[in-house]
Amino acid sequence: MAKSNQPVTQDVRVIIMEKMDNEGRQLSWLSDKTGINYNTLYSVLRRRIFDLSQDNLNKINQALETDFTLPE
Repeated sequence: MAKSNQPVTQDVRVIIMEKMDNEGRQLSWLSDKTGINYNTLYSVLRRRIFDLSQDNLNKINQALETDFTLPE
């Protein structure tokens, strides 16, 4: 099988959930910290039904003290 020269980019939603899991954080905690509705976070981060908006990512970054970015 041939290797691709394309960089592998991981979905930022997966990275956010990995960080939260590693820190023992729940979506309810993130909802409280960001003011984002729990159901919205669940649909975006766990089920990946909706895209993550830049506004919500900014709130998540502030709560998690991270600097995650959306792909261009």
